[in-house]
Amino acid sequence: MTPDTQGRLCVHCQKSVIDFTAWNDADLHAFFLKNNHSVCGRFLSRQLDRNIQLPVQKPTNLYRIAIALGLSLMFSQLPEMHARPKPPLMEQNMFVQEVPQNDTTGSDSLVIRGIVLDATKQPAIGAIINVQQNDISIGGQFTDIDGNYTIIFHNKPKGKFTVTAQYAGCHRTTITIDSLNQNNILLNFSLEKSSNVLTGEVIMKYVRPVADPARPGTNSIFSREQINHTAY
Repeated sequence: MTPDTQGRLCVHCQKSVIDFTAWNDADLHAFFLKNNHSVCGRFLSRQLDRNIQLPVQKPTNLYRIAIALGLSLMFSQLPEMHARPKPPLMEQNMFVQEVPQNDTTGSDSLVIRGIVLDATKQPAIGAIINVQQNDISIGGQFTDIDGNYTIIFHNKPKGKFTVTAQYAGCHRTTITIDSLNQNNILLNFSLEKSSNVLTGEVIMKYVRPVADPARPGTNSIFSREQINHTAY
């Protein structure tokens, strides 16, 4: 190196030698961000062969305020995590009540309506409602998407009859009713889980069909060898 106006001049690269021995990592990082060309410098051995360690900047008050506002807006948009569960629509297993007559049915007619709940106290969609008298079915209906049903008799059944609610996975429930002096009946069902429901894995297996000996002309099985030797 030879003397230079900026300190020392490197005779090999013809550049001024910069003394980096007293610089810290932050100064080195700032210098090389501004000067992306090659430079000739003087370093200490402990400054080489390692990553530059920049000091961690502490967040400012403005940064903390922005983070707090962002978190408050995010949590205000979230639904309530611990909302109280909705109460069941009905707690009784069965409920019969006469409804005030407010429709256009005649005095000799009968309207039976209500709701059917499954074992989880949710509306039983597609439950079967069957009305029988003397072991003969005289009417029926399926529940809708809300578990509601309505059965209308233009000629009221005389005497006692039964109303049965049936739903998959639940016990069948039957109620006996006497429609004497009644034209509108509210009949709700809250079914209980059946212990006879089978659960588990279902395995499907292909089985080679067996020819019917009584109909040999319509049931023929050919092997792979027979198919390969069939003339086209």
